[in-house]
Amino acid sequence: MADKAGAMEAEAADLQEDLGELNIGDMIDGDEIVNVIDTGDDDGPPPSDDDDDDEYDEGGDTMDGEADGAGAMLYPDTDDSVLAFTAHSETVFTVATSAVGNVAASGGEDDTAFVWDLATGETKFECKGHEDSVICVKFNRDGSLLATGSMDGIIKVWKTESGEEALELDCGDDLTWLDWHPVANFIIAGTDSGSMYMWDVPGANMSFFSGHSATVSCGGWAPDGRNFLSGGDDAALVLWSPKTGSVINKLHGSTFNLSHDTGIVCAGWHPEGGTVASGDGDGTVNISHPKNGKLLKSFKVADGSVESIGLSCGKPTKCASGTMDGLLVVHDVATGIQLQCFEHTAGVVQVLWHRTEANLVYTCALDGIVREWNVATKEVKEFTGHKAHVLGFAISADNTKLVSCGEDNKCLVFDIDKVTAHKVEQAPANRYTK
Repeated sequence: MADKAGAMEAEAADLQEDLGELNIGDMIDGDEIVNVIDTGDDDGPPPSDDDDDDEYDEGGDTMDGEADGAGAMLYPDTDDSVLAFTAHSETVFTVATSAVGNVAASGGEDDTAFVWDLATGETKFECKGHEDSVICVKFNRDGSLLATGSMDGIIKVWKTESGEEALELDCGDDLTWLDWHPVANFIIAGTDSGSMYMWDVPGANMSFFSGHSATVSCGGWAPDGRNFLSGGDDAALVLWSPKTGSVINKLHGSTFNLSHDTGIVCAGWHPEGGTVASGDGDGTVNISHPKNGKLLKSFKVADGSVESIGLSCGKPTKCASGTMDGLLVVHDVATGIQLQCFEHTAGVVQVLWHRTEANLVYTCALDGIVREWNVATKEVKEFTGHKAHVLGFAISADNTKLVSCGEDNKCLVFDIDKVTAHKVEQAPANRYTK
């Protein structure tokens, strides 16, 4: 394990050196671009009619996927939380936990992010200066830096010890996601126009990547940090080499039989890398190996969108898909057999596997509840307290606390072990089950 970590750090150092040496002049809004990559392949389905709609509805009370005319949603009266963080004045879109200490960060529609103590709820510092909704917050590997990203494409980097703003980066377009390198201080970010950017921190040297013909909806570094992946509304998955500035593979239905006919909504790496799960807008899930271009498995899980997806640790590897029609569908990756199908009373927003327990998977949904599902025993823990849609959650580094955020302008903290599990009936077999 030490040898593997050392190899990752050496590779990251090489990348840092290469990026610092490259320079092709000022090309975008005066920022220094050090590498320009274009796959030259714009094939793919045209953007859908609603591609211009914001994913985050700042003016309304509903999100896409909530049935119209169904009446007001009834949220649980119970409250299992041990702490509420209430510094935000509007919807809280995103929350993250640090790998070091009892520290969380949250960002919201009030154009603000906060860094705060998970144990006491005390604000450590406020991240000021954004002029649009903060939709991304993420700590680097050792928790020393925090990146906050707003919808208008501005990313700010903060020193978590002092609360000082260390850097401001500009995507020049609406931001969709960002991710820290697993070892070194590099940030990659995707945008609404289909472009991506990479910066080293604190140097702020920038590389520009162009290969999607529509919004880059999801992406992230491979666990070993050598490559990163992007998925787009053009139904393509692209694997990139940040060091050489080359596209390793562009997987698309027309050339690789990838089976995504509509835009890719979510994608996630296996914890050990290699394999990727991706979900699209018409309910199709693919398991692929982007480096060699192989499609390993493909299955239909819903009529509507697959909103979040993840691959478990351990053997056999399981794929969990959360859908906007309220299903959590779990498959055995090797066989493609559906293992479980669990129902929510509203659309699933996020899916996250436990870091070390291969049968535990977490979900949050628009019904205001975060859940822990045990795939083996068919038991569920329900974490209640929100009185509006839950939009995201994170697990503390020691796996003891869960922190959620939502449209009721607050974050809630739960002690995972203090909530009692109960048996749940498996939903009727998914009609797409083979």
